[in-house]
Amino acid sequence: MKKLLCILAITLLTTAKGQEKSRTRLSGGFGHFAGSYETVSLSELNPVLRSAGYNTLPQSMLSFGGGGGIAINNIIITMG
Repeated sequence: MKKLLCILAITLLTTAKGQEKSRTRLSGGFGHFAGSYETVSLSELNPVLRSAGYNTLPQSMLSFGGGGGIAINNIIITMG
């Protein structure tokens, strides 16, 4: 019985080791740019700002931005 368990264990370990796949290394860079147009309801906020002596905010706004990153040997570093 012990011999059978040893043979079975060796067979399973050999099969598992043979199925290992080589790992690929990820390298390179990537980036993005985004732009948007927003409309927001500020009808309750603007009168409060005006009465406190501040400028009011527009109902529509344009925004843009971007970001990117690099991958070096499977380590990803993002920016923005």
